Amino acid sequence: MQATSDEALIGRIAAGDKLAMHLLFARHHVRVYRFVLRLVRDESG
Repeated sequence: MQATSDEALIGRIAAGDKLAMHLLFARHHVRVYRFVLRLVRDESG
C-alpha cells in the first residue's frame, strides 16, 4: 500500500507543497509517458 495516497498528495500540491509534486511525479511518470506514447503512435499510424 502507498504510504501517502494520490489524493492526499494532490491536496498537498494544492497547498503549495513542492515535495508532494515530486512524489506524485515519481510515482506515475513512467505510466503516463507510456500512455501518451501509445496515443501518439496511434494518432500518427
